[in-house]
Amino acid sequence: GLGNVDNTSDVNKPISTATQQALNNKLDKGGYTGNAQDLKNDIDNIQIGGRNYLLNSGNVLSTTRFISIPTHYLQNLVGKEVVFSFDLMIKSTGVLREIKMYAYQDSGVSIENTGFFVPTTKGIYERFNLKTKIKDFGVIQGLTNGEIGFYDYYGENDYSIKNVKIELGNKATDWTPAPEDKQDRLQDVTG
Repeated sequence: GLGNVDNTSDVNKPISTATQQALNNKLDKGGYTGNAQDLKNDIDNIQIGGRNYLLNSGNVLSTTRFISIPTHYLQNLVGKEVVFSFDLMIKSTGVLREIKMYAYQDSGVSIENTGFFVPTTKGIYERFNLKTKIKDFGVIQGLTNGEIGFYDYYGENDYSIKNVKIELGNKATDWTPAPEDKQDRLQDVTG
């Protein structure tokens, strides 16, 4: 009868070793709010390009306000989804505040979206990225034929960028030089 019923709450009942091991190996959703199908779709939709389309992208560019990177030669990427990534450092004499990255003068071939990036520590490079598309704004007479601009709206600031990269897809990868840069260096060495 009822005298043999275990009235221990479920949370306090023992479980098998196999069940405990399965629970220990369970994936923690963390902050993910989707279901299993959403997660599968997210994973299936990751697109990794890898190839850097920006020339001379390993150079360190420093300023106290504005930097631009030529992009006019990216006509073959217009309309394509890309990731633009770069290392940004606010120097020890600078101020930790946002640096804007945008299509300079909205003229020529550049990025479609604007991003604002704030490093957390002075004196070290931090990697940032922006998912966007390449857009042909049309060249406006007297303006650029395509550049990405970096700008501190709030005033003078001592900062540098390096290892800039534009690659196809929606997932940033580590910086690598454009294949054309490697070829140029090889020609310099071989004469």
